[in-house]
Formats: sequence, structure tokens, C-alpha cells
Amino acid sequence: MTREILPSSSDGIEETTQKSWTPDRGEQITTIKTGPGGSIDALYAADILKAQTDQTLASLSSNVSKGRGTFTIVKVPEPSTGDSNRIEEDGIQELLAKTVLRDIVLAPYFEDLNYRQVLEVFKAIRDDAVEVDDDWIDLQDTLFHHLAKGIKVYNETAFIFRRSRKVGSMQQVKASMTDINQVTDLPHLATAIRNLIDTLPTGEWLKSPPKLRFLGRDGWEVAEDWQWAPKWSVVYGGTWTGA
Repeated sequence: MTREILPSSSDGIEETTQKSWTPDRGEQITTIKTGPGGSIDALYAADILKAQTDQTLASLSSNVSKGRGTFTIVKVPEPSTGDSNRIEEDGIQELLAKTVLRDIVLAPYFEDLNYRQVLEVFKAIRDDAVEVDDDWIDLQDTLFHHLAKGIKVYNETAFIFRRSRKVGSMQQVKASMTDINQVTDLPHLATAIRNLIDTLPTGEWLKSPPKLRFLGRDGWEVAEDWQWAPKWSVVYGGTWTGA
């Protein structure tokens, strides 16, 4: 088996290394190698082959002119697997809230009404009844009065957990369409986010499809959302059956 010997300093290759850090891109390590054009081409070709499995590699570039060349390698630090620095796994975490309008009959206040009782109220509204039925319970009376006065929706707060990450190379884009539009557990949470989510009412989280943006020289941005609800339908793997 033949082993390839790559050009080194003994072949006239000079190497410089520079580290930089920015809040949005994190730390980057730039290595610049200069030397004879043929040696630079050999180094570039060898690193392209290794790039398929190197998750720390952000970019490679080379420039050869008049027999001399420059080979630039940009890398990010090795992803951490410990709990002390989980930025690669945890990313930027946000708990968002927005107001949504739902049919008033779906409000938790009316959850004890069964289908027969709800339909009786809707039938009375449809028939332009001017007063409640004597056999109705108080919840039916309240629903009737709301509908009769045009109050057909109620405001509900929808919570969204979002995890976003910026990575330097395609190899670091760890996102999947697995379990989208299904109720799943949340990923590993930063302590402050976990403490806040623990104060929410008991509920279920629906995973949305991940969103991926190419940022050019800045790499890639991956965003993943999970939407909270007290109960999601069994259609989504939740526990609400409608009964």
C-alpha cells in the first residue's frame, strides 16, 4: 500500500495561524499556508478529501499564481459533548409567545360541556331563540349568552420554543425532518429556559419542520420550533381524542 507524503516545511511551505471570535460566528481558526504552486495544489486536494468527515472545517480556498500559491483553511473548534459548554448542541434558545384566536367553545372554561349540550346551544342560536332552555346547565346558559351577543372567539396564548444555531460548515448542520408535525419531547434545555418552561401549564409540544439558511461566508443557520398546546390531537401523536 502506497502512503502519500504531503509537502511540509522542508518543501518550502510556510504556515501562519490566526484565531478570531465574534458573537454570531463564535471562534474561528484560520491557517494560511504559502509555498510552491504544486505543493499548495497537493495540500488543497488532500484536504478536500478529508473535508467529507471533518466537522470542524468551515471552508477551504487556494490561490496559485506564477509558481507560488496560498492555501487558506478556516476551522471552528471541536464540538463540545460536555455539559459545561453545550453551545453546539443547545444553540440559542428562546421561549416566545403569541396570541391566537380560537372558537369560544374550545375554551377550557367550557371543556366540561359534552357534544350534546354544545349542539343544543348552537341549535338554539341557529333557530334565533330569545332565551335559554330551562333544562340547560349554567355552562350552556353562559355559552348561549356569549354566542347571542356575537362573542364567538377567545384569545389564547401559544408558546413557541425555538432553538437556532449558526455553524461554519454543512457537516455541522444537525437537523432532521424526523418526527415533524408530531408531539415530541423538547431537546436539552439551558437551565434558565427549563425553569421558565416548568412554570407553564401542563401541555404537549409539537415539532415544526426545521428551517435552514445559507449565510454565504458566514456558514449556515438552522432554526427549529416546537409549539405548545394543553393537548394536541391524537392525529399528531397527542392525547386529545375529542371525547
